[in-house]
Amino acid sequence: MNFRAARHGVLVAALLALPSSGRVPAGKPEDAGMSAERLQRIHGAVARHIDAGEIAGAVTLVARHGKIVHFQAHGLMDLEAKRPMTPDAIFRIASMTKPITGVAVMMMVEEGKIRLSDPASRFIPEFKDTRVAAARDSITPRPQPSAAESRITIWRRPGARSRSAIC
Repeated sequence: MNFRAARHGVLVAALLALPSSGRVPAGKPEDAGMSAERLQRIHGAVARHIDAGEIAGAVTLVARHGKIVHFQAHGLMDLEAKRPMTPDAIFRIASMTKPITGVAVMMMVEEGKIRLSDPASRFIPEFKDTRVAAARDSITPRPQPSAAESRITIWRRPGARSRSAIC
């Protein structure tokens, strides 16, 4: 297997709570409240990344209400051998903790289990009294601790001014 090609592949699939058989049934997009026409846009979006040379290929999957409404292989799984991507391709995924956690959190938000405004200390008590250093400025000679939830600094490219947001 060409790991260079696999490294550039993308697997977009989050299947939680599979039925006991381990298979998720396929369904029509319209039956799940989705548009088949709009799901076809996924191919165009992935094709642009393949054409730009950003990835060799991808497998995309969309499931809703326990049914798979889109499942498609795109591009190549092996660039040198020109082998097409298959839906059952295995990908080596690295550094995916944050994206996967982000998807899981957004799923819990959609289900009403958590709110984005919930403090982290609600789930991890050790974060209750966390403090961060404030940015230096001409008024403050050295960083002063402030409550972690009070100020977030959004950094821009080097040389640009940063902004602060009060949370």
